[in-house]
Amino acid sequence: MKALAGRGITRLMVEGGPTVAAAFLAADLVDDAALFRSPNEIGMTGISVLEGMPLSALTQSPKLMRVATETVGDDSLSMYERADA
Repeated sequence: MKALAGRGITRLMVEGGPTVAAAFLAADLVDDAALFRSPNEIGMTGISVLEGMPLSALTQSPKLMRVATETVGDDSLSMYERADA
């Protein structure tokens, strides 16, 4: 991230799995987040959104606030933004 910033890149869209998402959240590098939720679990126990972290690390973070929620079919999409932005 420091190398990218050194090249003048200050915005980056990151799409990753639970490990990447948790790492960016833990490093306080998340300014915006989109969270899709489905009423259906994937697999026997579902899939963790944030590896080793509860979902509340995103949804109840004091650094992020939910700014919008909309229904997309049977799913919901919640948008979060940095609270101090």
